[in-house]
Amino acid sequence: MVERHDPAALRRIAAGVMELHWRPDHGYTVPNSQTYPWLWLWDSCFHALIWDALDDERAVTELAAVFRRQSGSGFIPHMANFPPESATAEMWGAAGCSAITQPPMYGHALAVLAAHGRDVERFAEPALLGLRHLFDRRRAPCGLIRSYHPWETGADDSPRFDLGRRPPYSRPRWDSFHYKLVGALDVRDGEAIGSSAFDLCPAGFNALVAWNAREAAAALGDRDLLDDATALAETIDAVLWSEEEATWCDAWPDGTAASSVRVVDALLPALVTPERDRAGRALGLATDPAAFGLPFGPAQVHPAEETYEAEQYWRGPAWPSLTYLLWRAAHQRGLGIEAERLELMLRRGAAASGFAEYWNAASGVGLGAIPQSWACLAIVPDADRTAGASGE
Repeated sequence: MVERHDPAALRRIAAGVMELHWRPDHGYTVPNSQTYPWLWLWDSCFHALIWDALDDERAVTELAAVFRRQSGSGFIPHMANFPPESATAEMWGAAGCSAITQPPMYGHALAVLAAHGRDVERFAEPALLGLRHLFDRRRAPCGLIRSYHPWETGADDSPRFDLGRRPPYSRPRWDSFHYKLVGALDVRDGEAIGSSAFDLCPAGFNALVAWNAREAAAALGDRDLLDDATALAETIDAVLWSEEEATWCDAWPDGTAASSVRVVDALLPALVTPERDRAGRALGLATDPAAFGLPFGPAQVHPAEETYEAEQYWRGPAWPSLTYLLWRAAHQRGLGIEAERLELMLRRGAAASGFAEYWNAASGVGLGAIPQSWACLAIVPDADRTAGASGE
């Protein structure tokens, strides 16, 4: 059992980190003022949850910022900068935002804020439009949702996206690769509609689309979207589940297997799978010290994988966003032991790392930008429990 940290102390630190990174002139929280001085889609959705846990109305203001750059088609860019808008124009072909998206965490954020009595009615239409956009415009022939760039998944440099690239890994080499993938995008009206170099159906990304659609549909009473979320969850199981590996694989648009490297974000279908035993097995691996479950959080890459590197970006460290999502899966499934372990891992990692962007899952050493706002997710489970939210 990992050591318990004082929730009140973590809450005070989290409040300070969030205040440090709040931009009142733009109405959102930057992840880190030096490394990430703009808005990122899923970061701001997590920030809305954190402001809510702090009982601060900026939760609603933060969520509003997510939809500010939404297009008429429903597309929501993964990044926006205010100002200077010209900073992204050359790269993306549009001023002020990117042409790709990120996991639609606004479905979950809206549901949590609504359950806690916050006025989020004005977000109903943009949230449903954004989720419908993914189902209608990103559907692959196999029934899954396509991603056109690793950045869309949130797990930027995951070994699942090596796809034939030879080791050794280096972040500068991958950054160059990512920029080449931006050049391979087919961008029309400010959004990517295809790619000549990256067209994949990742397990984690699909799980987050299905879960956020389910969360929003339940909160807003949208039966059609709920049916689509259920169907996508069933397709994830049918196409991506590997009994041998006890994980969900990634796939090409035709449904053939792309990668089964053991990464913890590929366990996120535990959020939506109709097979409770699969969810239990996945979450058991996330917390098992002999698998992903290291002392300061689930390692992003299984330590037994050849590609595991304890302190390399998306190649092994623990990420607060993923630990939170796995905690949420265990909590909703009523898996109390796994939920408690994940909550304590998240607290311990945030405290040991100085609220870092990510950290060494074995030692807790902080990595990346320090402090990073989404590490404040460490306070959400306790606030959720205090608010009386219940699992499934």
